[in-house]
Amino acid sequence: MSNDWTTTTTRVAAVVTLANGEILPGQLHLQAAVARHSGQETPIEMLNRDEGFFPITFDDGTVCFLSRAQVASVTCEWPEDDALEEIEASAHPIQLEVVLVSGESFEGQANVILPAPRSRPLDYVNSLRPFFVLRTESGPRLINRQHVRLARPFD
Repeated sequence: MSNDWTTTTTRVAAVVTLANGEILPGQLHLQAAVARHSGQETPIEMLNRDEGFFPITFDDGTVCFLSRAQVASVTCEWPEDDALEEIEASAHPIQLEVVLVSGESFEGQANVILPAPRSRPLDYVNSLRPFFVLRTESGPRLINRQHVRLARPFD
């Protein structure tokens, strides 16, 4: 049985950390195009889809479907996209410390793209999308809001 979706997507290296602390290195599958902007899907767009599961391919070629609800955070390559860079250039940056339920802690910058009266750090962490991006010194970290114990703004 052929998995056509594995040949029609772009793979990006990623490390997925599950809620139980298990670490899964592999490759995420991103769509070649999305309706909201030119260029391919970004990792955050893939994680914020409505479906409950997403595929990851491991180094040995096996594929596993992960439950989005069980993913605490993801680090991955971030494909460059000029259209998205233009959108983020108009964002309001905020500095945050994020502590997960597991005790892991991250510090970094989030780019708030919300209407002016709702662009506070609180509005950002209360967004309806399950995952948000925190740009840390080691690169973007995609964090599942369900697994955040606390977030502290530095601004």
